[in-house]
Amino acid sequence: MSFEQTSEALELKRMLRKLFNDGLSIEKLLTLSQDPFGDPEKLRQKVRQQFSQLGVDEFFEGEIVGSRPFEILAQVAFESGRALAPLPFAEELFLGKFIPAVLLDTAEALPQLPQNTRFVPCVETVLGGLSFEQSGESAEVSGLGRGIACGDAADAFVFLVPGFGLFGLTNPGEQQVRAVSNARKPLDGTVPRCDVEFRGARLSLFGSPDLERVRALHFVLVAQELCGVCERVLDLTVEYIKTRKQFGVPVGGFQAVQHKAAEMKLRFEQMESITQFATWAAENDPAQLEFAAFAALSFCAEHAPTLAEMSIQLHGGIGFTWEYGLHLFLRRAQALSLIYSFSESETDTFLSLAERQSGIAVS
Repeated sequence: MSFEQTSEALELKRMLRKLFNDGLSIEKLLTLSQDPFGDPEKLRQKVRQQFSQLGVDEFFEGEIVGSRPFEILAQVAFESGRALAPLPFAEELFLGKFIPAVLLDTAEALPQLPQNTRFVPCVETVLGGLSFEQSGESAEVSGLGRGIACGDAADAFVFLVPGFGLFGLTNPGEQQVRAVSNARKPLDGTVPRCDVEFRGARLSLFGSPDLERVRALHFVLVAQELCGVCERVLDLTVEYIKTRKQFGVPVGGFQAVQHKAAEMKLRFEQMESITQFATWAAENDPAQLEFAAFAALSFCAEHAPTLAEMSIQLHGGIGFTWEYGLHLFLRRAQALSLIYSFSESETDTFLSLAERQSGIAVS
């Protein structure tokens, strides 16, 4: 068993980090957050163009047997979270490249999807607000899809309908679909999420992969994004307490600060370990994937907002200011945690998986 990253993943990490470091400063992210639907859209398109030039698509084309394509996808999700990338790049690659190349037979490949295709979160907190009526290879959807990333600008939607398959809506402008404008600003303005109302919109069957696996892989990507957010706030915190002085000495020299920083480090390493195991299981141990994915997302969704709050506390007064930008990381962590909070029935499923994996009854 080896958890070491491939040379391709390490090189992609280097390229993504350089791209995001050069193009996404805290100042630019603050501009996005202040006006998520306005002129800053130009910044999103610029970042998209630069991301496309990296050629990440090529990892999912041609002969990929024997490679580890999901590790590449996970790296994109992690770095997107670390940089607060303004577009859901990992989600787009998951839908447009990974599912057709890895999870579907070539005979049932997805149709060519536009870049702005959005995956309706496959959790009950979202799907519970939607109703589906299936008829053969088509279906109709009605209801409110909550928290869809950049849903106001989507050119297509993909739904995972439990028990049926993957369904797509490729012409939302011609059907009863509308983004519901929120009275207040979105919690995370860097990737604004909005509710989308569907009124009997017609869906087409895209394919019938292993739906539980699709859902589990998506959960791992969200957990990776939360890990990326937390690594960044940890790095920012360590750098700050090493350089910020009080009474003539760095505040990192005070025991209370050291204990809090050590707790942050411990929580992050726990998040990272469980998420890396889930990523490994995706390509090496499918029997453990579903349980590992549930565990990773559940743990990360619970602890990521707390870790961001601890970072703000250790920064003192400046950490609470708008201009410093730490709140952007808290917003991303909190937004993802709220959307991907598990319902009671999903928690029961998680506990059942734990019983099967361990052989120990969970009360």
